[in-house]
Parts: sequence; structure tokens; C-alpha cells
Amino acid sequence: MSGVKWTLGLLISVILLFLSLGAAGKILAQEVTVGVRGGVNAAYAVFEDEVHGDREVRPGLLVGATFTYRLGSWTALQVEALYAEKGWTGALRVGGRTLGYLEVPVLLRLQRSGRLLPHVVFGPAFSYEVRCAFPDVPGMGDVDCDHPLVSLERPSTDVGILMGGGVGRRLGAGILWFDLHLNVGLRDIEREPLPRGAQRNIALSLSLAYTLGLGPEGGLARGGDRTVGPGGVAGAKSGGDRGEVR
Repeated sequence: MSGVKWTLGLLISVILLFLSLGAAGKILAQEVTVGVRGGVNAAYAVFEDEVHGDREVRPGLLVGATFTYRLGSWTALQVEALYAEKGWTGALRVGGRTLGYLEVPVLLRLQRSGRLLPHVVFGPAFSYEVRCAFPDVPGMGDVDCDHPLVSLERPSTDVGILMGGGVGRRLGAGILWFDLHLNVGLRDIEREPLPRGAQRNIALSLSLAYTLGLGPEGGLARGGDRTVGPGGVAGAKSGGDRGEVR
């Protein structure tokens, strides 16, 4: 339970930071966005001394919430609370491991405004394991890593570096975002090093997010035709939708 408290404590601390900053005045209506994210992971695990051909990519689910606080005209702090499936598949689709994590990326976001909203993100991602199983064991199906016949010793947390980017477009009262992220784990996911060395998670994710600004109208914060996206960059539609940074 200590890992759960550590991850949830980090998330709650960041959210409270957002709210305390917004409570200073009208900042909350102009600077903060919230939304939902859903997509897929192409997950893998690499050894330090990799033997090629003995494992394959495992597809997995990625779903959760996203929060962003604007720091400057082109910069923002982006925090997400996600459920991310990782792991790998053995050669010929036999064996491997299925992993599920509660994941909290804390990212620096750089974004330009305009008709399209290109952006890039970079930062750490903190993870707590909530599922571990050996899939499709003959005669047993999926076997939990804590099953008495297995009792796999492993750390419950992981830390990775997440990087990527995407593009956004206004849709209704909010903004729809298309993102491609790479998350490279830094910790060995085995308790003891295996003969091939440390084993680390790696996942390439493709996802969509839909976000709304926290404003007085309950949709995107508006100032005339001004909008605030999750990158925290305000664009103006005056003068033929020029998307000027304000």
C-alpha cells in the first residue's frame, strides 16, 4: 500500500497546487484545463543484453484524466492520472507478461496557438503496479504474479521519462488532441537482475484527449473569441482567426 499512497499523494499534491494557484483570483478561469484521454500502448520490455527474437510487442489500453496549468505564453505544466497496460509477448505469441500501472506523468508542455495547436511534452512519469500476470499458461490461463506457484519478486513502482508531441483542434466547447508519446522506464522491473541484466519497460502510445477550460461559462474560458487550450496558450480569432498569443 505504500506505493499506492506515494503515487496518489503525488497526484493530490499537484492538483492542490493547481487549485491554490487558481484561487489567487481570475487565474483559474483563464489558466487551467481538464479533460479525458484514451488510446493504446505498444508495450515492450528490454534487457541490457537483449537476445533478439525471443519476445514481441504487446498492445495495451491507455485511459485516464489530464490536467494542465499555464505557466507562460508558450509553456504549461501538464499532469495526468492514467491506467496504462504494459508488458510483452513471448516469441510466436507464447508466454510473456501482462502489466498494469497507475501512472502519473508530470510534464513540461510547449505549445503554439493558431488554427492547429502543435505541442511537445517532456518529463518524468511515476508508476505503481496494479496488475501483473503470466498470460495463457497451458492448462491454467492467466496466472497472477503473486500466485503461490510463481510468487514473482518485483518492485511495485517504476519511474520513466515520457516525451512526445501532437496537435489539437477546436471541437465544440473544447479541444480534441491527437498525441504520440514514448515512455522509457528507468528502473529494473525485476527484484533481482536476470542473467541478461536489468529489464525495463518501454511503451509507445497513440491517444486522443478532449479538454475543457475551467471558466465561468463551464466550457472553454472565453474572452471575446479567445480560447485557452491545455497547453495554456491563449489564441485570438480576431482579424480572421490569426491565433495570436495573448
